[in-house]
Amino acid sequence: MLWERIAIFIFGVVFVAAILVLAFLFPNPTNFQYEICRIVLALACAGVATLLSGFLEFEIPKFIKAGGALAVFVIVYFYSPASLVVDEVRVVESIRSSVDKGWNTDAEFELSKSLQRFPKNPDLHNLKGQLNLQTRNYLPAANSFSQAIEFARDELSTNKYIYNRASALILARKYAAALKDLTRLKPDHSPDPAIHFNLGLVQSRLGHHKAARASFTNTLRLDTSTQREFAAEVELQRGVTRILECGHGGCSNVFVDMAIKNFRDAVCKKSDLRQIFLNDASQIELFHYSDEKKIISGILTAPSYIRFRRELADGKLCWGNT
Repeated sequence: MLWERIAIFIFGVVFVAAILVLAFLFPNPTNFQYEICRIVLALACAGVATLLSGFLEFEIPKFIKAGGALAVFVIVYFYSPASLVVDEVRVVESIRSSVDKGWNTDAEFELSKSLQRFPKNPDLHNLKGQLNLQTRNYLPAANSFSQAIEFARDELSTNKYIYNRASALILARKYAAALKDLTRLKPDHSPDPAIHFNLGLVQSRLGHHKAARASFTNTLRLDTSTQREFAAEVELQRGVTRILECGHGGCSNVFVDMAIKNFRDAVCKKSDLRQIFLNDASQIELFHYSDEKKIISGILTAPSYIRFRRELADGKLCWGNT
Protein backbone atom coordinates (compact mmCIF):
# COMPACT_ATOMS: atom_id res chain seq x y z
CA MET A 1 0.00 0.00 0.00
CA LEU A 2 1.16 3.50 -0.87
CA TRP A 3 0.30 4.98 2.55
CA GLU A 4 2.38 2.29 4.27
CA ARG A 5 5.39 3.20 2.15
CA ILE A 6 4.83 6.87 2.91
CA ALA A 7 4.60 6.14 6.64
CA ILE A 8 7.89 4.18 6.50
CA PHE A 9 9.47 7.05 4.58
CA ILE A 10 8.33 9.58 7.21
CA PHE A 11 9.69 7.29 9.92
CA GLY A 12 13.04 7.27 8.15
CA VAL A 13 13.22 11.05 7.71
CA VAL A 14 12.26 11.70 11.34
CA PHE A 15 14.87 9.31 12.73
CA VAL A 16 17.61 10.53 10.38
CA ALA A 17 16.90 14.05 11.68
CA ALA A 18 16.95 12.74 15.27
CA ILE A 19 20.31 11.05 14.68
CA LEU A 20 21.74 14.32 13.33
CA VAL A 21 20.60 16.16 16.47
CA LEU A 22 22.00 13.45 18.78
CA ALA A 23 25.32 13.53 16.93
CA PHE A 24 25.82 17.11 18.09
CA LEU A 25 24.47 16.53 21.59
CA PHE A 26 26.72 13.49 22.15
CA PRO A 27 29.85 13.99 20.00
CA ASN A 28 31.72 11.25 21.93
CA PRO A 29 29.19 8.42 22.40
CA THR A 30 29.77 5.38 24.56
CA ASN A 31 29.95 1.97 22.89
CA PHE A 32 26.31 1.27 23.82
CA GLN A 33 25.10 4.65 22.52
CA TYR A 34 27.00 4.15 19.28
CA GLU A 35 25.52 0.70 18.65
CA ILE A 36 21.96 1.95 19.26
CA CYS A 37 22.49 4.92 16.95
CA ARG A 38 23.97 2.69 14.26
CA ILE A 39 20.95 0.36 14.29
CA VAL A 40 18.44 3.23 14.26
CA LEU A 41 20.37 5.01 11.50
CA ALA A 42 20.40 1.87 9.37
CA LEU A 43 16.63 1.40 9.85
CA ALA A 44 15.98 5.08 9.11
CA CYS A 45 18.03 5.02 5.91
CA ALA A 46 16.22 1.87 4.80
CA GLY A 47 12.93 3.67 5.46
CA VAL A 48 13.96 6.62 3.31
CA ALA A 49 15.08 4.22 0.57
CA THR A 50 11.59 2.71 0.25
CA LEU A 51 10.41 5.61 -1.91
CA LEU A 52 13.58 5.97 -3.95
CA SER A 53 13.38 4.75 -7.53
CA GLY A 54 15.68 2.09 -8.92
CA PHE A 55 16.80 -1.23 -7.53
CA LEU A 56 19.83 -1.92 -5.36
CA GLU A 57 21.28 -5.33 -4.66
CA PHE A 58 24.03 -6.06 -2.17
CA GLU A 59 25.84 -9.29 -1.38
CA ILE A 60 28.52 -10.47 1.02
CA PRO A 61 29.52 -13.87 -0.41
CA LYS A 62 28.57 -16.80 1.80
CA PHE A 63 27.14 -14.39 4.37
CA ILE A 64 24.22 -12.22 3.21
CA LYS A 65 22.39 -11.14 0.07
CA ALA A 66 19.87 -8.30 0.12
CA GLY A 67 18.04 -6.00 -2.24
CA GLY A 68 16.13 -2.70 -2.07
CA ALA A 69 15.59 -1.14 1.34
CA LEU A 70 17.08 -4.18 3.08
CA ALA A 71 20.29 -3.68 1.06
CA VAL A 72 20.47 -0.08 2.25
CA PHE A 73 20.07 -1.28 5.86
CA VAL A 74 22.92 -3.79 5.48
CA ILE A 75 25.24 -1.25 3.84
CA VAL A 76 24.66 1.46 6.48
CA TYR A 77 24.89 -0.98 9.40
CA PHE A 78 28.03 -2.83 8.34
CA TYR A 79 29.87 0.00 6.58
CA SER A 80 28.88 3.03 8.64
CA PRO A 81 31.33 5.93 8.16
CA ALA A 82 30.51 7.01 11.72
CA SER A 83 32.66 4.15 12.95
CA LEU A 84 35.71 5.98 11.61
CA VAL A 85 34.90 9.02 13.75
CA VAL A 86 34.30 6.93 16.86
CA ASP A 87 37.52 5.03 16.21
CA GLU A 88 39.42 8.32 15.97
CA VAL A 89 37.97 9.49 19.29
CA ARG A 90 38.92 6.21 20.97
CA VAL A 91 42.48 6.46 19.62
CA VAL A 92 42.87 10.00 20.99
CA GLU A 93 41.59 8.99 24.43
CA SER A 94 43.90 5.98 24.52
CA ILE A 95 46.94 8.07 23.56
CA ARG A 96 45.98 10.78 26.08
CA SER A 97 45.85 8.19 28.85
CA SER A 98 49.34 6.97 27.91
CA VAL A 99 50.82 10.47 27.73
CA ASP A 100 49.32 11.41 31.11
CA LYS A 101 51.28 8.54 32.65
CA GLY A 102 54.56 9.96 31.33
CA TRP A 103 56.81 9.36 28.37
CA ASN A 104 57.49 5.79 27.26
CA THR A 105 58.42 4.18 23.97
CA ASP A 106 55.02 2.52 23.60
CA ALA A 107 53.20 5.85 23.88
CA GLU A 108 55.55 7.44 21.35
CA PHE A 109 55.11 4.55 18.91
CA GLU A 110 51.32 4.52 19.22
CA LEU A 111 51.19 8.28 18.76
CA SER A 112 53.31 8.18 15.60
CA LYS A 113 51.19 5.37 14.18
CA SER A 114 47.97 7.22 15.02
CA LEU A 115 49.19 10.41 13.34
CA GLN A 116 49.75 8.41 10.16
CA ARG A 117 46.10 7.33 10.29
CA PHE A 118 44.72 10.70 11.34
CA PRO A 119 47.25 13.34 10.20
CA LYS A 120 44.82 16.23 10.63
CA ASN A 121 43.66 15.44 14.16
CA PRO A 122 44.61 18.47 16.32
CA ASP A 123 44.38 16.56 19.60
CA LEU A 124 47.01 14.06 18.43
CA HIS A 125 49.38 16.88 17.44
CA ASN A 126 48.75 18.50 20.83
CA LEU A 127 49.57 15.22 22.59
CA LYS A 128 52.75 14.91 20.55
CA GLY A 129 53.71 18.37 21.76
CA GLN A 130 53.10 17.36 25.37
CA LEU A 131 55.19 14.24 24.87
CA ASN A 132 58.03 16.38 23.49
CA LEU A 133 57.76 18.67 26.52
CA GLN A 134 58.17 15.67 28.82
CA THR A 135 61.40 14.76 27.01
CA ARG A 136 62.55 18.42 26.98
CA ASN A 137 62.41 18.71 23.20
CA TYR A 138 60.96 22.20 23.38
CA LEU A 139 61.20 23.38 19.78
CA PRO A 140 59.74 20.13 18.35
CA ALA A 141 56.98 20.55 20.95
CA ALA A 142 56.27 24.06 19.67
CA ASN A 143 56.12 22.71 16.11
CA SER A 144 53.60 20.06 17.16
CA PHE A 145 51.44 22.69 18.84
CA SER A 146 51.62 24.72 15.62
CA GLN A 147 50.18 21.72 13.76
CA ALA A 148 47.42 21.45 16.37
CA ILE A 149 46.60 25.15 15.86
CA GLU A 150 46.44 24.66 12.08
CA PHE A 151 43.88 21.84 12.37
CA ALA A 152 41.95 23.19 15.39
CA ARG A 153 38.17 22.97 15.01
CA ASP A 154 37.05 25.79 17.32
CA GLU A 155 38.30 28.93 19.05
CA LEU A 156 38.51 27.32 22.50
CA SER A 157 40.80 24.55 21.23
CA THR A 158 42.85 27.05 19.22
CA ASN A 159 43.50 29.16 22.33
CA LYS A 160 44.51 26.07 24.31
CA TYR A 161 47.04 25.07 21.66
CA ILE A 162 48.37 28.65 21.40
CA TYR A 163 48.93 28.69 25.16
CA ASN A 164 50.75 25.35 24.98
CA ARG A 165 52.97 26.64 22.17
CA ALA A 166 53.78 29.77 24.16
CA SER A 167 54.79 27.59 27.13
CA ALA A 168 57.08 25.52 24.90
CA LEU A 169 58.64 28.66 23.41
CA ILE A 170 59.34 30.02 26.90
CA LEU A 171 61.16 26.82 27.80
CA ALA A 172 63.07 27.07 24.51
CA ARG A 173 63.96 30.70 25.43
CA LYS A 174 62.19 32.07 22.34
CA TYR A 175 60.67 34.88 24.35
CA ALA A 176 59.68 37.23 21.51
CA ALA A 177 57.75 34.46 19.75
CA ALA A 178 56.14 33.45 23.05
CA LEU A 179 55.06 37.06 23.64
CA LYS A 180 53.29 37.09 20.25
CA ASP A 181 51.34 33.96 21.18
CA LEU A 182 50.38 35.25 24.62
CA THR A 183 49.27 38.55 23.09
CA ARG A 184 46.96 36.60 20.74
CA LEU A 185 45.20 35.25 23.84
CA LYS A 186 44.15 38.84 24.77
CA PRO A 187 45.46 38.72 28.36
CA ASP A 188 43.76 42.04 29.24
CA HIS A 189 40.42 40.25 28.96
CA SER A 190 41.49 36.83 30.23
CA PRO A 191 40.65 35.59 33.75
CA ASP A 192 43.22 32.78 33.49
CA PRO A 193 46.07 33.40 35.98
CA ALA A 194 48.40 31.03 34.10
CA ILE A 195 48.32 33.29 31.03
CA HIS A 196 49.26 36.33 33.13
CA PHE A 197 52.04 34.38 34.87
CA ASN A 198 53.61 33.29 31.59
CA LEU A 199 53.20 36.80 30.23
CA GLY A 200 55.09 38.11 33.24
CA LEU A 201 57.92 35.61 32.69
CA VAL A 202 58.27 36.64 29.05
CA GLN A 203 58.11 40.37 29.80
CA SER A 204 60.74 39.97 32.51
CA ARG A 205 63.12 38.11 30.23
CA LEU A 206 62.65 40.72 27.50
CA GLY A 207 63.56 43.48 29.95
CA HIS A 208 60.02 44.85 30.47
CA HIS A 209 60.28 44.55 34.24
CA LYS A 210 57.57 47.02 35.26
CA ALA A 211 55.05 45.37 32.93
CA ALA A 212 56.17 41.96 34.21
CA ARG A 213 55.55 42.95 37.82
CA ALA A 214 52.06 44.14 36.86
CA SER A 215 51.40 40.78 35.18
CA PHE A 216 52.48 38.89 38.31
CA THR A 217 50.25 41.11 40.44
CA ASN A 218 47.33 40.32 38.12
CA THR A 219 48.18 36.62 38.45
CA LEU A 220 47.76 36.73 42.22
CA ARG A 221 44.58 38.80 41.90
CA LEU A 222 42.99 36.29 39.53
CA ASP A 223 44.23 33.13 41.24
CA THR A 224 41.37 31.81 43.35
CA SER A 225 42.92 28.40 43.95
CA THR A 226 44.57 27.26 47.15
CA GLN A 227 47.72 26.04 45.42
CA ARG A 228 50.46 27.46 47.62
CA GLU A 229 53.22 26.28 45.29
CA PHE A 230 51.87 28.31 42.37
CA ALA A 231 51.48 31.39 44.57
CA ALA A 232 55.06 30.88 45.78
CA GLU A 233 56.39 30.90 42.21
CA VAL A 234 54.48 34.11 41.50
CA GLU A 235 55.86 35.81 44.63
CA LEU A 236 59.37 34.69 43.71
CA GLN A 237 59.09 36.25 40.25
CA ARG A 238 57.55 39.43 41.67
CA GLY A 239 60.61 39.85 43.86
CA VAL A 240 62.97 39.25 40.94
CA THR A 241 61.23 41.82 38.75
CA ARG A 242 61.29 44.39 41.58
CA ILE A 243 65.08 44.09 41.71
CA LEU A 244 65.57 44.14 37.95
CA GLU A 245 63.17 47.06 37.60
CA CYS A 246 65.64 49.21 39.54
CA GLY A 247 68.02 49.27 36.59
CA HIS A 248 71.69 50.09 36.83
CA GLY A 249 70.93 53.06 39.07
CA GLY A 250 70.55 50.64 41.95
CA CYS A 251 67.64 49.82 44.24
CA SER A 252 66.52 51.95 47.14
CA ASN A 253 66.32 50.24 50.53
CA VAL A 254 62.52 50.37 50.32
CA PHE A 255 62.50 48.55 46.98
CA VAL A 256 64.94 45.93 48.24
CA ASP A 257 62.81 45.38 51.35
CA MET A 258 59.69 44.93 49.20
CA ALA A 259 61.51 42.38 47.04
CA ILE A 260 62.71 40.50 50.11
CA LYS A 261 59.15 40.41 51.40
CA ASN A 262 58.18 38.71 48.12
CA PHE A 263 61.04 36.23 48.55
CA ARG A 264 60.03 35.59 52.16
CA ASP A 265 56.40 34.91 51.14
CA ALA A 266 57.60 32.58 48.38
CA VAL A 267 59.87 30.51 50.62
CA CYS A 268 57.23 30.24 53.35
CA LYS A 269 54.71 28.94 50.82
CA LYS A 270 57.14 26.53 49.15
CA SER A 271 60.10 25.38 51.22
CA ASP A 272 61.90 23.93 48.18
CA LEU A 273 62.69 27.49 47.08
CA ARG A 274 64.87 27.89 50.19
CA GLN A 275 67.86 26.31 48.47
CA ILE A 276 67.84 28.92 45.70
CA PHE A 277 68.82 31.64 48.14
CA LEU A 278 71.30 29.54 50.12
CA ASN A 279 73.30 28.58 47.03
CA ASP A 280 75.39 31.39 45.50
CA ALA A 281 75.23 30.03 41.93
CA SER A 282 71.49 29.37 41.96
CA GLN A 283 70.57 32.76 43.40
CA ILE A 284 72.58 34.51 40.68
CA GLU A 285 70.89 32.30 38.06
CA LEU A 286 67.54 33.35 39.51
CA PHE A 287 67.94 36.79 37.96
CA HIS A 288 68.47 35.25 34.49
CA TYR A 289 70.61 37.99 33.02
CA SER A 290 74.38 38.04 32.61
CA ASP A 291 74.27 41.79 31.80
CA GLU A 292 72.68 42.68 35.13
CA LYS A 293 75.73 42.01 37.31
CA LYS A 294 75.59 45.42 38.99
CA ILE A 295 72.00 44.84 40.03
CA ILE A 296 72.73 41.34 41.28
CA SER A 297 75.77 42.54 43.20
CA GLY A 298 73.68 45.28 44.79
CA ILE A 299 71.00 42.94 46.07
CA LEU A 300 73.45 40.29 47.30
CA THR A 301 75.32 42.82 49.45
CA ALA A 302 72.27 44.64 50.83
CA PRO A 303 72.09 44.30 54.65
CA SER A 304 68.44 43.26 54.58
CA TYR A 305 69.18 40.53 52.01
CA ILE A 306 72.10 39.24 54.07
CA ARG A 307 69.79 39.11 57.11
CA PHE A 308 67.17 37.31 55.01
CA ARG A 309 69.70 34.61 54.04
CA ARG A 310 70.88 34.24 57.64
CA GLU A 311 67.31 33.67 58.84
CA LEU A 312 66.85 31.10 56.09
CA ALA A 313 69.99 29.25 57.11
CA ASP A 314 68.92 29.28 60.78
CA GLY A 315 65.44 28.02 59.91
CA LYS A 316 63.77 31.00 61.63
CA LEU A 317 62.34 32.76 58.59
CA CYS A 318 58.81 31.34 58.56
CA TRP A 319 58.08 31.12 62.27
CA GLY A 320 54.48 32.09 62.79
CA ASN A 321 53.56 31.60 59.09
CA THR A 322 50.76 29.21 58.15
